[in-house]
Amino acid sequence: MIRIGFGLAAALLVAACSKEHGRPTPTPQDAQLIAQQEERLKAALKVPDSAKFKDVFVSQVSGDKEVCGRLDALNSFGARTGYQRFIMGDAANVLESDYGSAKMNESWKQYCER
Repeated sequence: MIRIGFGLAAALLVAACSKEHGRPTPTPQDAQLIAQQEERLKAALKVPDSAKFKDVFVSQVSGDKEVCGRLDALNSFGARTGYQRFIMGDAANVLESDYGSAKMNESWKQYCER
């Protein structure tokens, strides 16, 4: 029950944030996909509870649904990384700090730009 409540709260938060940045409100299915991909990304972090997401949206530029956005979290030294882009989905699972800016720019164009 708590897990369902968390997913619903995350979906509502994503919906509120998307209107703020000029993106359409995600469908309930897209909001659920965003919440799932954010949880997958948080699970891979050194400090999962430190994750802060912004500018998150679902893109279908490549044909597959990819979740694109920005993430800030604590690193292993306890410092914030600063917001960096991420792409999570069937075709790509990429965090800018792991991939490098040049490759991330290419991937962002391929999977996230409209």
